[in-house]
Amino acid sequence: MSDALGNLFRVVSWTAKQHRRVLDLLGCRCALCGETEALFLTIDHINGGGTEHRRRCTVTAMRTAIINDPDAKKKYRTLCMSCNMAAARCTDDEIKRAIKESIYS
Repeated sequence: MSDALGNLFRVVSWTAKQHRRVLDLLGCRCALCGETEALFLTIDHINGGGTEHRRRCTVTAMRTAIINDPDAKKKYRTLCMSCNMAAARCTDDEIKRAIKESIYS
């Protein structure tokens, strides 16, 4: 294995471990629909501002800040990608209602 490929594997492994630490801290389940597949889970800024936060720092720096923030659960939550996209346009209640209607109708 080349040094470059070995370095890539180390970075990917470290990034996955860091993401898992954040999920372990915030919860490994979407707060709105209950999705548990870690591959689909993202971090949502409860009070908005995620886009601006990502512009100011790298994802790695953001994850590190969340891990080291004693108030992280008040500022962030776990959402699946679908609910995170919907959260930019709808209220939590609207998303939950849409999920319930799609499951039970």
